[in-house]
Amino acid sequence: MGDNAMDDIQDHIRSLNVFGGNFTDVKGDHYHIRGNFLNREPESGRGIDKLSQVVSLSAIHDSSERCPPPRCHPETQTRVRTIIFWWIEDPNPTCCVLWLYGPAGAGKSAILQSIAEKCSLEGRFGGSFFFSPRGKVGRDQGHFLFSTIAYQLALNLPYLRTPIDNAMQANPTLYTKSMMVQMRSLIIDSFQKLSESIEHTPTVIIDGLDECDGHEAQQLILEIIYEAVVVYKLPLRFIIASRPEAHIREAFDQPTLRSITKRVVLDESFGPNRDIEVYLRDGFESIYRKNSRLMEQVVKPWPETRIVNLLVQKSSGQFIYASTVLKFVGAEFYNPISQLDYFETLSVKWKAVLGS
Repeated sequence: MGDNAMDDIQDHIRSLNVFGGNFTDVKGDHYHIRGNFLNREPESGRGIDKLSQVVSLSAIHDSSERCPPPRCHPETQTRVRTIIFWWIEDPNPTCCVLWLYGPAGAGKSAILQSIAEKCSLEGRFGGSFFFSPRGKVGRDQGHFLFSTIAYQLALNLPYLRTPIDNAMQANPTLYTKSMMVQMRSLIIDSFQKLSESIEHTPTVIIDGLDECDGHEAQQLILEIIYEAVVVYKLPLRFIIASRPEAHIREAFDQPTLRSITKRVVLDESFGPNRDIEVYLRDGFESIYRKNSRLMEQVVKPWPETRIVNLLVQKSSGQFIYASTVLKFVGAEFYNPISQLDYFETLSVKWKAVLGS
């Protein structure tokens, strides 16, 4: 390009006028930005979106990862579920924590799954977290517990959506903080920002506390919950289910936690054998219907009463045994009659090996 052409371009630029818009004056290393760019209001929902990306969604009661979840048969565990529902619906309970405990396989997860579903339908649900021991990311670690509960509180309780959203936008790293900081910053502070009282205390469900990685983490979770509801008057109820392991029982036996806890133990007083019989008979009936062609020549009731009674006895009050039997007998592409015979044979062999 010639010198004359370049001079014409420079003259044209000098004569150019620009109207409107925002300008940046650069003097040395300093920038002066005019306009509202730096003063924009936080975008609604960005904090909740961030939280959804870092919590343990698979630990929530209606997660696809838990599908199909353990769930109570409509005619089983009715007494214990009634006791828990009464406590949930009580407008002024004497205790704000309920500890449901019993041995492995007693049906704790199924009970809490049914309760979570009912609370969700009735608008009394705060959130849930179902711990798992299978090494699945997030489901065996206490670090994810309170951030996941906070996320559900924001979704289930409209009045908490804005304060939790704002908390995450103000500090997007809250999910990396300690469990205590998560509880205070995401949940306690959000409730304290409310200007009106709430109609009914929402219920938070924590299942399988004993499956959380580390005894210290399990005890710390209980300490945090105690502080939240007693010191900070957090308007939430907590249902916690676990096996009665020594360190958990020790924590609940402390005078502080004992004074705010209602205990429900899954023992013989709830008649588990009757419930297991109902569960087995209904399960076998379902298997019979699904395999109607194979079962055409089989006389009902199937299996005969002595076998059902034997299975109830072997269950020893544990629903997990009965559930395993039904899954084995009703396995797809297998003959249920042969499967039941094979299961009986295995049981006899194991009895001989164990000497019982």
